[in-house]
Amino acid sequence: MKPPLVLATLVALAAPSKTSAVRGRHGREPGPNWNSVIRMVPVPPASTAAADSNLRGRRLTAREELGHRPHPSYLNQTFYVTERQQTSLSSSSSSSHPASDGQQRQRGLFHSTNGTFHNLVLLLRFSDHVDRDLPSRADISRLYNSDASNPFAGDDIVPTGSVRQVYESNSYSTLTFETTVVDWITLSKPESYYGNGNNGFTKFKEAIVEALTKLDNSEGGFDFTEFDLDDNGALDGLGILHSGFGAEYGGVDCHGAPSENRIWSHKGGMDEWTSSPEAGGEVVRVNRFYVSSSLRGVCHSNIVRMGVIVHELGHSFGLPDLYDETFDGKGLGAYDFMSETWGWDGSGMYPPKLSAWSKVFLGWAKVEVIAYDGTYELKSSTTSNTVYKIEAGYPEGEYLLIENRQPTGYDIMMEGGGLAIYHIDDKAVAQNNRGYPSSQSDWPRNGKHYQVALLAADGNYDLERGTNNGDSGDLWHYGSELKELRSGSGSHPNTDSYQYGNVTLTGVRIYGFGFSDEIMTFRVEGLGMSAAGTGSVDGVAVSLESIQTPKPTPKPITPKPVTIAPTSPPPTPKPVTKAPTEVTASSIVHPPTPKPSTPKPVASRLTLKPTPKPFSKAPTSICDNRCLEEIASSECPLTSYELPDCLQVNVGELCDANGECGSNQSLNNCDPFDVYRRINCTATNSSGIATSVNHNKCPYYPGWNSGLSHCVNDCLQPEFMHSNPTTFEFDSIEECCLLHYEGKSSCLTDSLLAIEQESLNLTTRS
Repeated sequence: MKPPLVLATLVALAAPSKTSAVRGRHGREPGPNWNSVIRMVPVPPASTAAADSNLRGRRLTAREELGHRPHPSYLNQTFYVTERQQTSLSSSSSSSHPASDGQQRQRGLFHSTNGTFHNLVLLLRFSDHVDRDLPSRADISRLYNSDASNPFAGDDIVPTGSVRQVYESNSYSTLTFETTVVDWITLSKPESYYGNGNNGFTKFKEAIVEALTKLDNSEGGFDFTEFDLDDNGALDGLGILHSGFGAEYGGVDCHGAPSENRIWSHKGGMDEWTSSPEAGGEVVRVNRFYVSSSLRGVCHSNIVRMGVIVHELGHSFGLPDLYDETFDGKGLGAYDFMSETWGWDGSGMYPPKLSAWSKVFLGWAKVEVIAYDGTYELKSSTTSNTVYKIEAGYPEGEYLLIENRQPTGYDIMMEGGGLAIYHIDDKAVAQNNRGYPSSQSDWPRNGKHYQVALLAADGNYDLERGTNNGDSGDLWHYGSELKELRSGSGSHPNTDSYQYGNVTLTGVRIYGFGFSDEIMTFRVEGLGMSAAGTGSVDGVAVSLESIQTPKPTPKPITPKPVTIAPTSPPPTPKPVTKAPTEVTASSIVHPPTPKPSTPKPVASRLTLKPTPKPFSKAPTSICDNRCLEEIASSECPLTSYELPDCLQVNVGELCDANGECGSNQSLNNCDPFDVYRRINCTATNSSGIATSVNHNKCPYYPGWNSGLSHCVNDCLQPEFMHSNPTTFEFDSIEECCLLHYEGKSSCLTDSLLAIEQESLNLTTRS
């Protein structure tokens, strides 16, 4: 009999029923050290306006709130994600069907984004908070699970809907949440202990481990396998809501706790805990978790708004932060809840819709590649999952995405509507390297730009400048300040390529924007061919006269009523039956999944074979052969804030560490940054976490986890894996490279060279 659980009352909602499928976890390889992949990442600071205020424009910047970047300087999981998201975005098809599990794995998703996501939430009460009035388990369950069709402002718990409804809306009902909430667990230590003067970034994991252990040892036990329905040996989703006020609100709370001794909402990874073996020896571990206060503001007992929770849950699926982590700019601003947690009005009640880039990443967008000159129409992203993509003229990993954003649904507080045009460079350093006209004399040839950049229709670059989180001048429509987006260095923004600072003209011109409305039109030129006589493309092409006909008045952009109904799957568009009269823009009728009758000028795509085995092994460690040494303070560069993280640098280069690969999260040697130099590994220093086997001299796959014994055979004989593919996860070098090797594009070349060299060595020795 396990000892009784030490907490007032353990009440849990009915857990999801066990799958009838046979679990195949016996004899499974141990999971990866997720600390080396997923770091603890804080949300941006909260608004300094009163917690319930809906006034726009009164949010304090992060530097005013903190004085500097949040410490420790945890960055996002950009390295882990962007090495894989390229596959999805560069090979998007025209299919309207959800991505398969295999496709989702190629994108680097942590969980399937179709079907039901099972989320376990623990409520943690600090030992000095036992007398505080806290939200009930039932109220927090409503916050997560409510499916009320008509939320109303008078409901303080779900005035605009629930976490579940936000994700159903963004996924067009392809994803459903089921959240089980465990009642308050009282911890053994006070809030200040876990806060530890640094917002909980060093000690809060102790609280999580303590709570999980108490739950595991409770009378009757707790079946954690009910929350591992993807059968990978780890909890599908773990949320932690605590009894303190979030440190992101700053200041001193009404109980006298300063922000540094409170917990900053964040996400992280851990390997410090596994459950007790169930029948058959099955154990469950924690790969990832997210943390939020259960309260909002710094006083009273008002339940937290869902904005922070929605943001942190996004990380559970692999979405990176899209705000500017230097806090000099705004990143993507309020055009994505992975950038602006608090929404357009700063209340946290209206998490902005995900951007086109995030929806494509998650497999929730139907990507239509524009390959021909013509005029196109696009429905509002509130009701349609269609996103247009222009890739002709750009190098691999760079392209434009276009969506129609309107102030409806959770975008209701948006300051106007129109076409959002994003310039994407998936090879850029996330959102940490802003650039804009007049910011640097050699921009954009200096390579400074966001990975996901909104091309604003007023040309002000407010997001890059940090002026605001978005305004009515950002989106393109009839009457917007700029009338066209074209190629050419004489104007900014433009459609030119700028990857790695190599500026090249694409010749692409986007213009002829229709009125801001639920269905908008625009014209594209410069792709080098017309759609006439060559078949059809997905999306509807219309005649120019349809957008030249005056309309009485543009749609007003004043806020609409706040009632938000859950989004239904987008309806099937009606076929176009009337041909346009304009010769320059032929009408195109679109079957569900059309293909052109002649080749389109679309960039070549990598075709992968299906994964031959179930995806039971998570990505291996990225710390092997990655050794770091701290630098002296005298060596600190003046631009420490621009350094990449240590998972992105070559030997000899400086980097900003985040606790990965054995680095110190609180080194602070280049105040407030933790700066290291990557060095060559030695026999005794193979990596920050690899201790069981040293295969530092392996000429092949230096990113492999030495803890996986079946990977060691290729060290001295690299042809072994090539000759024995069934021993490994994949049946080809190409597929293995895509998942395991940080270089990805050079992996195959490096591997084949290693095989050739090994053969040469054998010949020489003989």
